[in-house]
Amino acid sequence: MSADFHEALSTPENWGGVTDPLFHDANNFRYLVHALSTNSGMSAVMNLKMDTENGITGDESWGDQRINLYDEPEKLGERVALSMSLIDQGHKDTWGEGGLIIGAAPEDIVVTLPDDNGTNNNNLDQVLAQASRQPKLSGDSLLAQTIPPKYNEVVAVCKQGVHPLELKGFFIKTSPSGEPLSRQLADQMRRHARRLGLPLVQIANEAFYATDRVDVWEGGKLAVEYHGNRYLLNGYEDSNFRAYDEMMQPYFPAPVEVEAAVAFGVSAGNIAPDIAAQVLENYATYDRQRQTPTARFKEDGSVSGVSYKTGYGKYEDEVQISVGGYGSRINRAQQVEEAKSIGLSASTLESESFMTGTVSPDETVDMVAKACEQLDEASAQRVQDWYVACRGNLELDWDFRQQSQARLGGYGVAGFQYDERTTFSKTRY
Repeated sequence: MSADFHEALSTPENWGGVTDPLFHDANNFRYLVHALSTNSGMSAVMNLKMDTENGITGDESWGDQRINLYDEPEKLGERVALSMSLIDQGHKDTWGEGGLIIGAAPEDIVVTLPDDNGTNNNNLDQVLAQASRQPKLSGDSLLAQTIPPKYNEVVAVCKQGVHPLELKGFFIKTSPSGEPLSRQLADQMRRHARRLGLPLVQIANEAFYATDRVDVWEGGKLAVEYHGNRYLLNGYEDSNFRAYDEMMQPYFPAPVEVEAAVAFGVSAGNIAPDIAAQVLENYATYDRQRQTPTARFKEDGSVSGVSYKTGYGKYEDEVQISVGGYGSRINRAQQVEEAKSIGLSASTLESESFMTGTVSPDETVDMVAKACEQLDEASAQRVQDWYVACRGNLELDWDFRQQSQARLGGYGVAGFQYDERTTFSKTRY
């Protein structure tokens, strides 16, 4: 008999009824995956450290759980144990936004649970004790009990397993339109796929607003879902014509979007022409207001700043002078994307100091003048006096940032390039 035939006899069938990522079909697939994050290696080390501090010791023969699969995925078989999830076209949720596709023999699968159990994979004794208390499910049964958006947990023994785990490929999660949810993680998985000659598959999240429709509720509430987005058009408290994209992220829509959504509602017979005209008029009024510099006051009447917004969607900027005399231009969508590309989490972006561009002192003069045009004489004088008091800080901050930018070759603190735009594209839709 040939060597290939003997090898085929000795290679076990993979657990779970998984499909081959070499022949990925977005409408019919099943993979056993180990999801990663950009700090996966640090997490593994911290878990081991906590176990040691709590007096939980392990046996070196079990394997090395410190191995960072983000950097060395081919060493997955040298770990102690590995938590994974079984996914298919109807169960796409995972712990992370990309990772490894794995083949595992049925003998090496020890834990199968329809949700995340937080298994301590550092300690093989604990893993096997947990396995002894629970029945092992088939892949079909596990998926049948997994209710999205939850993801299941499948644990395999690695170094002490009967058969070695097989790295079969890599996956990345994307938006419905194909944008990676983590650019840094996606780039890393692509590098590994090229380096190891393994397939890379993209798994797109389901669109939240996949069907065009109009929602009309009591009290005049009106929302339209159109071309993958949801538009709050009337009756929603503090909505200010907010829209939500395919991933439910909020943004301010461009006029052409609102006009198209309203036109769809009219053509569908759900929005009367007079209501449509009123919605468009209200939207235009609010749009003018948001683009007009406005002074903000504290409860005691003191000035807290001047601000306005311009642009639409991911090109929307908030321009402001803060109470301390600092001019800021903030584009949150752009900074979120840039932060994702270097592995920072969205929670890091809550600090405005991290997300700040610059506003020149000359531009702030125009902002204050336009804000004062809307105020009575006494309030306008308070704003002007406040501005005179903080003008020095504005100039110092501007000079500091310009010097920093020159030293860093056009890049400011945190490595982001400052945007000195004075004109803005109204729409790119």
